[in-house]
Amino acid sequence: MINHAQIRAAVLAALQSAIQDNLTWHDGYPGVINATGLPAIAVYLTEAKYTGDELDGNTWSAELRIGYFSAAENSDNDLDIFIGEKVYPLIEEGIPQLADKLESMVLAGCDYLRDEETMLWRAAVLKYNLIYNL
Repeated sequence: MINHAQIRAAVLAALQSAIQDNLTWHDGYPGVINATGLPAIAVYLTEAKYTGDELDGNTWSAELRIGYFSAAENSDNDLDIFIGEKVYPLIEEGIPQLADKLESMVLAGCDYLRDEETMLWRAAVLKYNLIYNL
């Protein structure tokens, strides 16, 4: 679905131009995260579905997730500082490349994830609810 790729690409481009840290960038949820790929940012969509609001419409909703992955020994506070200083302000300012692609983009929350198997990484993931036309 081309619109999904365009949404991810616009968010990634905005983040990459604003954040100069040495990061690994992922278009989509990373299949493998190893120590050499940290820290990392992943931009991905989940729960993409037709809303059914209009009989002949093409309105969809999805959850945009922007995850910051860091070494497991870092704290949740470290994740909060990075997300709060570098990611959240940029997204809240708005991404001009998304203006013609989205009807709405609303902050839905933040999740904290940990690699329970290898204990290599932990992540903070900002979640945004999107409404858009395909």
